[in-house]
Amino acid sequence: MRYEENPFVEVEVLADGVWSLLSPGGCPTLCYLVEGADRALLIDTGFGVGDLKALCERLTDKPVTVVNTHSHGDHTLGNFQFDRVYIHAKDLDAAKEMDSEEKRARSVDAPEGCGYTLADYVTYKPYELVPMEEGYVFDLGGGHEVEVIHTPGHTPGGVCLLEKKRRMLFSGDSLVRTPTLIFFGSAPEATVEAYHEGLLALQARKGEFDGLYPGHFETPQPPALLDDMVKLSGLILEDPEKYDDWQDMFGNPRYAKRRNYGRAYIAFDAAHVYRKP
Repeated sequence: MRYEENPFVEVEVLADGVWSLLSPGGCPTLCYLVEGADRALLIDTGFGVGDLKALCERLTDKPVTVVNTHSHGDHTLGNFQFDRVYIHAKDLDAAKEMDSEEKRARSVDAPEGCGYTLADYVTYKPYELVPMEEGYVFDLGGGHEVEVIHTPGHTPGGVCLLEKKRRMLFSGDSLVRTPTLIFFGSAPEATVEAYHEGLLALQARKGEFDGLYPGHFETPQPPALLDDMVKLSGLILEDPEKYDDWQDMFGNPRYAKRRNYGRAYIAFDAAHVYRKP
């Protein structure tokens, strides 16, 4: 369903008080609006095509808190419509850098036939980025609490967000059906090793959620995706030379090995397998 406040975003009702918002761009991003009795939580803001704030106000009459699952532009470039956005502390600097004019320009595009123009992107406006840590809880009221679970790998500060009452895990790019990319930056948390450790901790809490709601492509995913990712990341650590094919990132010079197991895919390179000693 589409609304006049933002005709570029496809809205789907996932549960009572929970919507997916498919934000267009180079790789369309699944954002989520989660409503409690007192507040609503917007998870990610996409590429910033159209008026996401007005769309949220159409869907809920509750004040909206905004959180980013990680610092990449396809999840953060709509931040400019809001006064305050939460992000994990280890992704704070990268998110600030993404707000630069140079970085934004790399992510903004309007290819022929896409249905929107460059003028439909929100323009930059200063806003506050608020660092958060593992275990932080957004209290939305009525027993709806959303807990931050640190799942590094794709970025150092990647997180999943657990809506405890509805038993929904919003997983950003930490758990997606197509490759989770682990080849960005030089931080020790941006490695397959860190990713595997974070997923093991998350797997120990698998009884707390019934479905995964990722940042791209098919939603929801079964918790079995988490099990397969744990297995796959462990296999890569055992034999980092083995792979199935290549991830070319649409012409990006960063080529990487891609390997799969069951429902899980990971794209990685040699520099991002183990933490440096």
